[in-house]
Amino acid sequence: MNSPCSSSSSNGSSFDENSPNSDTHGKPKRIIITGPKICEVCLGKATGHHYTVPSCNGCKSFFRRIIIENLEYKCHQDNRCFDNLNFGDPLPKCRACRYARCVDVPLKSLQSQICDLINNLVHLDVQTRKFRESSYKPQLNLVLSDIVADDNSLLSMVDKLEPLDAISEGGSQKVSRRWFPFDIRLSIEHVKTYPLFRKLPHSDRYHLIQNTAIMLTNLSNTFFSYSKKSDTIVYPDGTFIKCPPFWDSHTEKMARSIGKRLFGPMIRLNLDNIEHLLLKAIVICNSGIGDLSDDSKQIVSTERTKYAMALFHYELAKCASEGPARMANILNIVDLLEHQQRDQRDMILFLSMTRTPKWKSLFLKDLFNV
Repeated sequence: MNSPCSSSSSNGSSFDENSPNSDTHGKPKRIIITGPKICEVCLGKATGHHYTVPSCNGCKSFFRRIIIENLEYKCHQDNRCFDNLNFGDPLPKCRACRYARCVDVPLKSLQSQICDLINNLVHLDVQTRKFRESSYKPQLNLVLSDIVADDNSLLSMVDKLEPLDAISEGGSQKVSRRWFPFDIRLSIEHVKTYPLFRKLPHSDRYHLIQNTAIMLTNLSNTFFSYSKKSDTIVYPDGTFIKCPPFWDSHTEKMARSIGKRLFGPMIRLNLDNIEHLLLKAIVICNSGIGDLSDDSKQIVSTERTKYAMALFHYELAKCASEGPARMANILNIVDLLEHQQRDQRDMILFLSMTRTPKWKSLFLKDLFNV
């Protein structure tokens, strides 16, 4: 496997809530969570979700063996052996039709699932970059709780936006954009597109974004600049970070030093975009956030495992035996991001003690805890 490839998606449900919420006496009834009952391949009794689909152990093992051993079968009955299969009927012996039904359901190999996961991230990355390079001006004077309360992400409207026209032919800037608050807001909208986000209660959505938006912005901006062969943060319109005029030279030097921390590891690793996108997803799925409820931590942890597994298999395909060591080095960037965020917050807190800041972007005040 040289690189991820596209594949179709599938679904399955294990939540059963057909019973009413209360009985005839008004007493609350329990909502029962059950496993899948019917194998979608052979219509026998399912034992769980295997390869994303409710299925039995027999069909799971059958599908797995064909994938691993690269087996091929031919049907001698016009490929229609499963057409009239009903629950309780004997399983047809035709292996070709059984495999075809596995694909039609579809049962998905681990490689296929990882391909889907990565393709979804790539598509989201394209939408995010189009939004960043558009002329749209989102509201920046909102508090964080108001942004989180809106279930819809601004990225859903990206195809309707005009591209950013900030540079003239001579290279002079026509339109200024406050890139730092814009990019932070974009990171928030990026997180809101994840299915994970809608699974969390609003209070935990707030805590998730509060603890990841700055890190996401640092990671995204550094990777964009690194991909442009720059060793300092550069924006799509060709401009660089501009420090406030009231900062002294020491503060400005410290801020620039903090902002450049990720360039070294990215350059040494020669990080590619797939690795960058999987790393972003892992940063978002931070189950170590103390303010999250136990249920939300479990949801976030499950999602993080998916992206970590995808990164692991991607590195094995890319680097063979050196893949695990490379993955460990990539994950070390998460620790750098956490320290970078902490130092940025400390610096903003110190500056706010010596000079009362005027927060034009109110959500930044919430993110920096000042």
